[in-house]
Amino acid sequence: YEEIIEFNVIVNDSPLDLIVSDSNGVELDTSSNPTIIGETNEVDLSTEGTITKTTTSGFTTLISSEETALASNGVSVSFQAEGSGNVGMWGLNVTQDSDSSNSNAYAVIDYAIYMAAAGSDYVYIFENGVSKNISNGENVYRRYTTDDVFSINIDKDTGEVTYLQNGTVFYTSLTNADLNAEYSFTGAPYEQGQGIANLEFSTNTFNIYENEGENSSIATLSSSDADSSSWTYSLVSGDGSTDNAAVSIGGANNNELILSGTANISGQENYSVRVQVRDNHGNTYEEIIEFNVVQNLAPIDIIVSDSNGDVLIPVPTFQGESSRFDLSTSDTVILENGSGSYTFVETNETAQASEGVYVEFSTFTNNTYMGGLWGLSDSTTSVGSEPYDVLDYSFYFSGASVNHVNIFELGEYHSASISTYEEGDIFAINIDKDTQQVTYLHNGTVIYTSSVIANVKRRMKC
Repeated sequence: YEEIIEFNVIVNDSPLDLIVSDSNGVELDTSSNPTIIGETNEVDLSTEGTITKTTTSGFTTLISSEETALASNGVSVSFQAEGSGNVGMWGLNVTQDSDSSNSNAYAVIDYAIYMAAAGSDYVYIFENGVSKNISNGENVYRRYTTDDVFSINIDKDTGEVTYLQNGTVFYTSLTNADLNAEYSFTGAPYEQGQGIANLEFSTNTFNIYENEGENSSIATLSSSDADSSSWTYSLVSGDGSTDNAAVSIGGANNNELILSGTANISGQENYSVRVQVRDNHGNTYEEIIEFNVVQNLAPIDIIVSDSNGDVLIPVPTFQGESSRFDLSTSDTVILENGSGSYTFVETNETAQASEGVYVEFSTFTNNTYMGGLWGLSDSTTSVGSEPYDVLDYSFYFSGASVNHVNIFELGEYHSASISTYEEGDIFAINIDKDTQQVTYLHNGTVIYTSSVIANVKRRMKC
């Protein structure tokens, strides 16, 4: 029996990428499909990495990424046109402004690529609503197809912003990015049924914690290379190899990036190394790996649980005029029926002053609303239109043109060492179990100590 056997010789490709992961195999490469926020009800996000406008055509929709990246770490966004219509404007923005109340929502985008109609029209550059095309002498316009990959990059050292088509720079902005600012991906889709695909938003660094110990493995290296079976990693000279001497390649499989000595933010905060991967066919690929040392913060709480894992210091439950409040979210109390200081709500739980009492909450009121008074009391008898008079120890959050905070005790005003606050700040009132001294705290710092000691025999409630 005879048979003809034919075979082809094909090119053995070089590795395409260097993948950096933590000890659990989670990629530290920060390039990802971002989480989209804003007017998401006006776009279709059902396909990962794809954004398609679903409402009437026009620049009236604005969306952005929940994720942000610090310009001094380097920022990049890339995408392709999804269809052949007016795709809209897509790019990077220093704020996550979702105000699209006018017909030019794109005007808030700091650096944007405008794809007017793939295959039959041009792509333009817009920065804060201003076109950078040939009409103003900058000659920035070019044709494209849905196969073209567009990207916008912010250089981490200079803030220089470049626009690329298929990896080639075709325009460099005359306005550098603010290296101290956080940038998000932002888009203003235009035509119904049109949008972008293969969206990736990334920063070019990852973080490690300080004081992890000498010669710690900070990352595991692997490669994207389908036609090879083994890879060798090494440090090489070239652009980005500034800190090669501070690391080594080692570990059980010789694919771990090891930091010599102990990471210390006061000694060195930023590192840049250059790594080469060589496959078993001799093909190579090189990549710059950058990482930052960040502070390893102390624990901020001790959680006490029973044998079933149930927390023994729970979120309180409420009684009183609770029908006037939105209590649907655990640990959140929102007045939803009218305004004024005549509404009272209290916890079912109480605590003996001699055992120590502590209440903590964060604020989310803005500077147009009155946040009310919140604190501790051993009596809850409502007294007319000013029920806060019964609060023994309380914070008063008010809003006019600035967020103000004051101390009120049984209706009497006291001045704290701070007078304003930001949304999300944490406030607490603490009764010492030994002395019954009452202190008021802002983000962990005492801002007022009461002159009135808590009654050791009474039980307090929030």
